[in-house]
Amino acid sequence: MNVPPDESNVMARTGSDGITTLFTPAFESPAYLALILRHEREHFKQFVTPDKGDKLTDNERDQEAWAETLRIIDDNELCEVQLKA
Repeated sequence: MNVPPDESNVMARTGSDGITTLFTPAFESPAYLALILRHEREHFKQFVTPDKGDKLTDNERDQEAWAETLRIIDDNELCEVQLKA
């Protein structure tokens, strides 16, 4: 797996092999790290669901995972301050 450049804001990557790699930006706070792990869980689910992850483009997978991540933020009424705490 390629490591993003230092100036990148890539937080994590989950590969089709199920391995998730976390990068420095993911460790901004415990709450943010938990949210990023939950986001990466969505990618894992995409890859292990037959006829799903292999049918989506990288962009479609990411859009779907972020939609679920934003739903979690909304459902739990999280705000930016809580994610940075």
